[in-house]
Amino acid sequence: MARSVRLLSPVVLAALVACAGSEQPTAPLDSQGVAPGRPGGGGATPPSTYAVIDLGSLAGTSSSAEAVNAGGDIVGSSRVNSVLGAFLKRNGSPAQDLGSLPGLPFDGAWDINTAGTVVGVSYDGAGAVRGFVWVSPGPMQALSTLGGCCSEALGINDAGVISGDAKTAGGQTHAVIWVNGVIQDIDPAGTESYAWDVNEAGQVVGQGAAGGTQEAFRWDATNGLVYLPGSGGIAGDAVAIDGSGAALGWSTAGSGQLQATRWASTTPAYLPLLGGSSSFAAAANSAGIIVGRSDVGTRVCGGLAQTAVFWPVSGGVTNLGVPKGVYYAIANDVNAGGTVVGTSNDCRGAQRAVRWTLP
Repeated sequence: MARSVRLLSPVVLAALVACAGSEQPTAPLDSQGVAPGRPGGGGATPPSTYAVIDLGSLAGTSSSAEAVNAGGDIVGSSRVNSVLGAFLKRNGSPAQDLGSLPGLPFDGAWDINTAGTVVGVSYDGAGAVRGFVWVSPGPMQALSTLGGCCSEALGINDAGVISGDAKTAGGQTHAVIWVNGVIQDIDPAGTESYAWDVNEAGQVVGQGAAGGTQEAFRWDATNGLVYLPGSGGIAGDAVAIDGSGAALGWSTAGSGQLQATRWASTTPAYLPLLGGSSSFAAAANSAGIIVGRSDVGTRVCGGLAQTAVFWPVSGGVTNLGVPKGVYYAIANDVNAGGTVVGTSNDCRGAQRAVRWTLP
């Protein structure tokens, strides 16, 4: 199933810890580790006819929506009394705090399957990180590692297969899956890799070290791990995989820009831009609609304005729009019914979970 784009790399983890402990949340890094901007500057994003709904938060002012399942249930994270917590918002109901693993007070939910099983990450802000799985009514259950300190759970399919990463006893980070709770290293010869998503066929996508650069990959039990280069040949990342096995994310185009990419095989296909020079594909639904973000070629709050977008099956790119006063928005996931969820930031860095509905 499609999943979120918010990747818990070390730099993003540091940003989340900072957000959890400050009165004014800081703007998040995007998936390439680039801060989207700071106050100062002007400009505007293109107009959109799609209504943007603020989903609120458990408490306080900060929240993010990472994934939505077929029934419209949404998961993400919300700052509660200066502590970042995972939430589940069932269709039409208030957000529910999913709790935490013992000794790990910060957490975020990153994916949810059709049955409502949630996966994510708990951490303490001092280096301890553990992936979790939550099945109603809870509590969270910790996922195993490869003998090291840490693990992260980032995607789950309807069969309950979980994708993520785990530390080895030697301190390396390897892409892994958990099947019926048993961990499997899918990159045993690697030095650093992460598995972001898994589809219903058990195919996995992520990012790994290839020849000194970080490149997108796709893995399955028959072919093993296959790298997916960009036409620029420098770097890339696959964060979602659709039902056909096509990987989605970003890669370096021939122009040198980081651009939303779809790999049906191993050849990158670049999705249209929305007036700017960079973009990111975050997820796709069963109808083939892809969602993500694109810069629009104008500067707002001292950085490039980024707006949530979707790429229709018919071609082109469409602006989903941003709430009033917001300069950065990303669509993180979309379900078969056209419900899109994501995150927006205003010029002060305040972060909010948001929802759009496609026709």
